[in-house]
Amino acid sequence: MKIILVTDYFYPSSIGGTEKYVFLLAKQLEFAGYDVRILTLSTSKKKGSYLGLNIDYIKPNTDNSSLVIKCISPSDNLSEFNDYMDFNTPNIVHFHTFTPNFNHFHFGLASTKGCKTFFTSHIPGHICPRGDFRFFNNSNCNGKLNRLKCSACYSNFKSKNFIEGAGLFVYNYMSKYSISNLRRGLLHKIANSVNQFITVSDWQLEILKKNGIYKNVSVCKQGIQGEKYEEHSRNSFTSPIRLGFLGRACPEKGLHLLIDVISKLPQNLFTLTISTPSPNIEHNSYFEKLQLKAKDIPNLNWIIDLNGENIKSFFDSIDFLVVPSLCFETGPFVVNEAFMHQTPVLGSNLGGIKELVFENVNGHLFEPNINSIMDVILNLKKQNYIQYSFSARQSIQMFEEMKIIYEN
Repeated sequence: MKIILVTDYFYPSSIGGTEKYVFLLAKQLEFAGYDVRILTLSTSKKKGSYLGLNIDYIKPNTDNSSLVIKCISPSDNLSEFNDYMDFNTPNIVHFHTFTPNFNHFHFGLASTKGCKTFFTSHIPGHICPRGDFRFFNNSNCNGKLNRLKCSACYSNFKSKNFIEGAGLFVYNYMSKYSISNLRRGLLHKIANSVNQFITVSDWQLEILKKNGIYKNVSVCKQGIQGEKYEEHSRNSFTSPIRLGFLGRACPEKGLHLLIDVISKLPQNLFTLTISTPSPNIEHNSYFEKLQLKAKDIPNLNWIIDLNGENIKSFFDSIDFLVVPSLCFETGPFVVNEAFMHQTPVLGSNLGGIKELVFENVNGHLFEPNINSIMDVILNLKKQNYIQYSFSARQSIQMFEEMKIIYEN
């Protein structure tokens, strides 16, 4: 059986949660005897490979007209995708991104070729116009798309001043292409053009149902590869407590909150190690501000572009991983990585994090604000001894569940 896994971005040119999910799924499928190929985007290459996986490329969309960008009209790479499908004749096509490059037009085309077609949503932005389910950035949204609510929140998020925001609000509220109408319509187009609409967290599934998507939806959560490590020595009740952050330096990950917190904590009681990849152009300014803010904090250490082979050393060097995300994460992978390395997590009480972190079992939860984070961290010094227990979901579990979804 031939399976094509389709994504806008993939290794080695891009690193992130979607890439890791697709890679681990592909390796498990290949190990089980399936013929697997990755289809992604390039302006120049046609074929490539990554750690034994075969990668095919088609050109990205170049039509930047409004209707194409909003996925109302098909992109200009649909013809090349059609040719690719005719040449490869897959049995299953599984999409992992939804953009002008790959969207419901491509999903529908794959279905007309007789392929079983699937879509996995890896990001909150497939539903929330802001991309984080934070209502006006100060409270959690219930996830139900509503023209008035979404128009007001999105306009506030996108505008630089009141006049600009008012104009954007009027457009979004009055136009047939209002942001909430578009999102709801696209969700239903996705659902109607695939065999299964798959999420990677329970909260996503519940929000799909709130927006009228009930049939042919399922959950297949992230899993990681590797055996769990022996628990290493922790300084949980001595000084200093060693905190760690592992992930991208972008605003929605909340690293600025954590730096603010460590700057206020007693230097002799807590340290912070930040491991982050070099920022892309979009987040370079944010990264520079973080480094400027952190330069006078002596108990803060940076590790830039940590080699994957040194992940274990990173976890061995900390007592708690802190995941202060401001958005509703669909994973994140880093929580399962921490559990695999027998490391408790201090995480935001949002989205996928709160589905994985259980109070006094494998970590502690806080609200994503400075006071709540600080309270949880300071409480580590006050609490009685806790014997944490860890269970990291494995990629083989992800594969077994996905295999059932493919076969149904």
